[in-house]
Order: sequence, then structure tokens, then C-alpha cells
Amino acid sequence: MAVTQAEVGRRVRAAREACRLTQDQVAEVLGLSRSSVAQVELGNRPISSIELDRLAYHLGRDVREFLRGDL
Repeated sequence: MAVTQAEVGRRVRAAREACRLTQDQVAEVLGLSRSSVAQVELGNRPISSIELDRLAYHLGRDVREFLRGDL
């Protein structure tokens, strides 16, 4: 089953919160505005594969955690 943009956003938010990072901190890592990160987390803005890879690396996660359809 395919993962929706909204589900990826929820996973991004959960991972960020688990690492106790703010949206501002994640935005800085990704080179985005805080509002762009918020829109990703809400599922209103797609996250590019490059952004997702950079985020996963920074959070110490495997990028597949954000994309797996069997969670």
C-alpha cells in the first residue's frame, strides 16, 4: 500500500519530536523556512527525496522509515 503525503508528514513530525527538535531547527538543516516544514508535517507540501534523505541522516533514521507502507 502506498504511503500518502499526509502520512509521510506525520512520520516526519513524530521523528522530529522524538529527537526533541523544533521546526526551526529542522528548517535550518533542510534549508527551508519553518512554515515549509510545518506544511510538510501537515501533508500540504511534498518533501523532496533529497530533503527527506538529509532529514533522515540528521535524525539518525533510515529514510525507508518514512516511506514504508506496512507501518
